[in-house]
Amino acid sequence: MPDRVIKMLLVEDSPEDAELLLWHLRKNGIEAEWERVDSSSDMFGALERGGWDVIVSDYIMPGFSGLEALELVKSRGEDIPFIIVSGKVGEDTAVEAMKAGAHDYILKGNLARLAPAIHRELAESEMRRQRIMTEKELRTLKHAIETIPVGVTIADMAGKIIFTNQAEADMHGYSVDELLGCNVRIFSTPECRKEWRRGDVKDYACLRRETVNIRKDGTEFPVYLISSVVLDASGAPVAVITACEDITERKKAEERLRYMSTHDTLTGFYNRAFFEEEIRRLKEQRLCPVSVIMVDVDGLKEVNDTLGHAAGDKVLKQTASVLLSVFRSEDIVARIGGDEFVVILPGAEQHVAEKAMTRIRDVLEQARCSFVGIGLSLSLGAATAHDTEELEDALKLADERMYQDKLTKSSRKKAASLNDRRLLDR
Repeated sequence: MPDRVIKMLLVEDSPEDAELLLWHLRKNGIEAEWERVDSSSDMFGALERGGWDVIVSDYIMPGFSGLEALELVKSRGEDIPFIIVSGKVGEDTAVEAMKAGAHDYILKGNLARLAPAIHRELAESEMRRQRIMTEKELRTLKHAIETIPVGVTIADMAGKIIFTNQAEADMHGYSVDELLGCNVRIFSTPECRKEWRRGDVKDYACLRRETVNIRKDGTEFPVYLISSVVLDASGAPVAVITACEDITERKKAEERLRYMSTHDTLTGFYNRAFFEEEIRRLKEQRLCPVSVIMVDVDGLKEVNDTLGHAAGDKVLKQTASVLLSVFRSEDIVARIGGDEFVVILPGAEQHVAEKAMTRIRDVLEQARCSFVGIGLSLSLGAATAHDTEELEDALKLADERMYQDKLTKSSRKKAASLNDRRLLDR
């Protein structure tokens, strides 16, 4: 029974018949808020006001009829249960009314059928409304899934693709028709392919992961997947729906940020933050011996002050070129200050560091003619730690030796300058 007062439009020319009809409804537990009309214009006005749950109409009235009332409802495209109640409906007339779209017909002499008919038609009307709403939502959802830039695939429990959208197909280099009926593992690289086990799939509440997928042409690319299981009414898994996002650009951005956080943008060497983290790692892993070489660019401040920072940057890039020609890819070279570089050589003894400094000096000498316009000079110092506790001391000692090299070269430069002046005075 309705748990609310229903809104009923009565198409009836007899007030007495209308009252009798309402009495029967109240007797059977149906309370109605109602309005009686008996002409086309009155009915049109009532339909305009709207909100009707059911229409109960007489079949024959002066100047109006039940079929005309029914046609008026249909012309407006409204889905309102329409029940004909009349004392003169024969079988042929009833069939005609039902073909025209009436939901039921009842004789006035058998009004006991009216309340059950209203209950039934209200329930069926609600079902139709819900179905229409569901179909509309499904169409909207289908359109959304087919147009969003994220891949969506539904696979049955055997892994067969039963639905996929255009974004998924485009992402992997297929057409939608090519994918339908294929095993969903068509997207996975060989090393990532594994059979679905029903017991595992049932536990998919919202499985999120990053992995690598493969395109039709064999190229691989990173993706972010979200999978959820679809259960039937008994709770058994029947399908898995997976959203797939191509994260190639995100991965590139992350890699750029990771690189920028650990590298000096001018020289491409590691920066101070990475150097300090590497020293902590070496201490924790107790990797010894470790040799370090401190490198300082001589006269960089003077170059910046007199020739500008662009010239200073050129000197730093020349320094990077020299160091790259000497050290291996596994050696750690870092720029830790404006004019300071450090090289970490895990597993290297002092004599290895000494040989490396000799190579640096040889490269400087051999390439001096190529450094047009700006002379490059580097001060060097090295030390070796045979225990991780000595690592900080080795760094300090290498720095002191580098500074001593700088002082020695400065003294030589002053002596040479003094000799030049003495020659001029003769």
